[in-house]
Amino acid sequence: PTHLFDRPVVISVVALAPDGPVCSFTHKGDHCTVTCSIGPERIATERWRASFGTRDYFKVQTEDGRWFWICRALGSNRWFLRGAWV
Repeated sequence: PTHLFDRPVVISVVALAPDGPVCSFTHKGDHCTVTCSIGPERIATERWRASFGTRDYFKVQTEDGRWFWICRALGSNRWFLRGAWV
């Protein structure tokens, strides 16, 4: 992404299956319908660093043409907005 957020932003996601594709997400009360979902790309933290654990990353495009980078933390099954292409 051309813009990474300082901190991951918690979002709620609707996906067709646990591993994607992502259909929509809600961020700060705004519902975004996804028209294209690419992923998952699994990234795991080294075993000696347990700070983030394993995450599945998706590149998603919304109806208005914007692209976002979102991820799902496998340990907690929580979703986060990580960045955007601007």
